[in-house]
Amino acid sequence: MALERQSTGLSAQPSADSRSTKCRATLQDSREYAKRLSEYSKLNPGVSLFAGGHFENLATYLNQPYDTRAPNFMRTQDDNDMQKAFKFVSIYDLDPSKERKPRHFDSVPDFEVEAVKLTENSSHGHLIFMRGHPSPEWLLSISTRYQIDPEYLQRHLDFWMGQPECFPLPSLPSTMASMVRLKITTIGGSQNPPSSSNKQEHLDSLRSENTAVKQKYKDQLKAHKTCQLGDSILRDCSIHDLCHFSLEQDISIHICATRKSWAGIIWLDHGNPLSVGLASSLSLPVDRKDSWQIRYLPTIQHKPGVALRSRSKLLAPVSSMDRNQSSMPQSASLLHLDYGRGLDRTALAQDPLYALYELFTFAAFSEVQFLNMLDSKMKLELDHLALIRQESTTLSNLVYHQQVLDRHITRIRENLTWIEKTCSSNALERDKSKEGMVAANTLRQDYQHLLERAQGLLEQCNRGMQIVMNNAMVKESREAIRQAEGVAKLTRLAFIFIPLSFTCSFFGMNFAQFGTGNLAIWVWFVVSLPIVTLSLFLMRWEVSSLWRCFSRRKNKTGVVLA
Repeated sequence: MALERQSTGLSAQPSADSRSTKCRATLQDSREYAKRLSEYSKLNPGVSLFAGGHFENLATYLNQPYDTRAPNFMRTQDDNDMQKAFKFVSIYDLDPSKERKPRHFDSVPDFEVEAVKLTENSSHGHLIFMRGHPSPEWLLSISTRYQIDPEYLQRHLDFWMGQPECFPLPSLPSTMASMVRLKITTIGGSQNPPSSSNKQEHLDSLRSENTAVKQKYKDQLKAHKTCQLGDSILRDCSIHDLCHFSLEQDISIHICATRKSWAGIIWLDHGNPLSVGLASSLSLPVDRKDSWQIRYLPTIQHKPGVALRSRSKLLAPVSSMDRNQSSMPQSASLLHLDYGRGLDRTALAQDPLYALYELFTFAAFSEVQFLNMLDSKMKLELDHLALIRQESTTLSNLVYHQQVLDRHITRIRENLTWIEKTCSSNALERDKSKEGMVAANTLRQDYQHLLERAQGLLEQCNRGMQIVMNNAMVKESREAIRQAEGVAKLTRLAFIFIPLSFTCSFFGMNFAQFGTGNLAIWVWFVVSLPIVTLSLFLMRWEVSSLWRCFSRRKNKTGVVLA
């Protein structure tokens, strides 16, 4: 009935009976989707080449969509109100003849009605934004409607891995033809860093505490009992010094085909503000006692002429609730509200890669800003004065930053591989727009630059570590030389006192002057003086050197030595 009304040009909403019928059909399909995933997760290597044990937790979660989860009593009434009003899904219809305005949904049935219209009738692409921690109902509805490969869900929810000891991720590049994950890095800063007599000790203490908090957060996230719909997800948190830290979050993208066109599924880790939910324990790692001093730096994006545009054209449509809840806002939290403003409408509806251009660009800008921050930290660590002082704390910080860079380089390389593969496949299609080809080449150049920049910083970090270790070796060598000089002084004294002790022992103090013998005391001096002289002579010139000199002189005189 809804499709018939649409074909006749009526704008009326579908009737209650029509919506009820579609919801029952969707529920049946969703249960079948969850059932098949559950059956796959139970396959073991003894009966199938395609074992699915790593899907066990995801299958369990999806097969209990209506199970009431334990409430989070730490939430305030405002948090609970925001939870009920949270709009998990936003849809952009990319039809160029329609207004570029997203529709936000907090109800699965309402989303189903819109999704049916777009997947069955529209000849243009559309984008679906999901935000934060999901609910089983939403995952089953979207996955069933668009026949999403469960691998996409598993890769985004990798903390739910059923059998992590199998090490399934990352997988082969060929398995990521329609899926890609972007890393969004948010830099946090402390306006008034704490003063400490030993800053490095304080920093190491914060890093150790942060490691423990991260592990606890991952354990709670894996249990998913205290998570609520829309809670933001944090992948990692790094503390660079007492002034700055960085938060890492993901955007997972899946391109799937519809009946007449395509759809882009975009899953953001950014949902509710980080001050709400489990992420609040990890989002303020520098100084949790004075969180008002912490702020998240905006992701700076440069576009030609953007600074000269009017203020009204740059404002995102943020609701009053979102504005009040965002005491420390993140730039990425606006992606689902104001997307595609600077893109060509016609190319946006036809080319999936071009439609994702702003997402890749935003991720690239956040990454280059992070690399700039990291570069400034490493310059301080590798300053020539610091290296001359041979501060041992530099090595600790460089090793820490090396691990962070390795993680970012891996993701950048994956993104670049996906872009190049997509560009090569698009090059075979002649109907691609000029804007799409230009955007693809731009992304390839930008991500190649990011990869080279990150690898350059990693090489700089490795060189700095080598310099620090060489300096440590030189310092140890100098210390060893000083110790050897002290031993040499003792040896010189021994060359004097040992011969004297020997002569004293030899004569047994049997001198007439002491009333213990018949020898005169001058005999001791006559014997001791040549012995001490010979000892000093041997100390000054080594016996082996004298022997070599003696041998050369014998050879010159023609004497053959046996």
